[in-house]
Amino acid sequence: MKQAWLFCLTAFFTSVAWAQTLHELHWFTEDFPPYNYAQGNGAGGLMVDVLQAVSASMEEPVDPQTIEVYPWTRAVHNAGNNDRSVLFSLARTEQRESHYQWAGPVVPIRIVLIGLPAAAQIPPQDWRIGVVRDDVAVRLVTAAGHRSDQLVFSQYPASIARMLQAERIDVWAYGELPAQRRLDALPGHENWQVLEVLSATEAYFGFHPAVDPQLVARFQAGLDALKQPDDSGVAPLDKLIERYATAY
Repeated sequence: MKQAWLFCLTAFFTSVAWAQTLHELHWFTEDFPPYNYAQGNGAGGLMVDVLQAVSASMEEPVDPQTIEVYPWTRAVHNAGNNDRSVLFSLARTEQRESHYQWAGPVVPIRIVLIGLPAAAQIPPQDWRIGVVRDDVAVRLVTAAGHRSDQLVFSQYPASIARMLQAERIDVWAYGELPAQRRLDALPGHENWQVLEVLSATEAYFGFHPAVDPQLVARFQAGLDALKQPDDSGVAPLDKLIERYATAY
């Protein structure tokens, strides 16, 4: 009886000692402003601010300088090959569901087809559509009835923005705010238009399936707490979203 009790006690403390923490995880993202982007030696943006707020509430603060920012294809690849990884910002889809443990939603994101007004005069079946490789917009474009041979791929959003400006493509399938941010930074055109809304989705954090589910649950609880109104009557998450909405 005493041996059984000692065994249970040892097992309990072993499980506590080996409980996974946020500090053990590797964080991957892309340049997708205003949600996440390279900043200094790390990352900034709305999702990074949310991560900092949640991790601080868990008493496991994540340093933004530990977040790795890559082109999306590489971020997806690196996260998939690291069993302690978290990838963001992710749109939650049926195709991706089993590849991650999900924490969210955090903020609405519209995936759109954006271009110059002249593109509206071109039959949609003739559009040359720029897409970022491995982005959710690739599936959304074909699901909306556009053909795969209309797609022009690039690993880099900045390259697609320049192609659109040079009229080498007619429209760009991408997140609305990130696309506008990149296009507005280019000289010349300022009358970009949303020609089609492909999806009104939401941004999530995607934890690798091998990450401790209890850690993911604690993170989700911290995120849910951010959605509750504080003494001012406004949720801290809503304050963050409003700050970035007015900035961009």
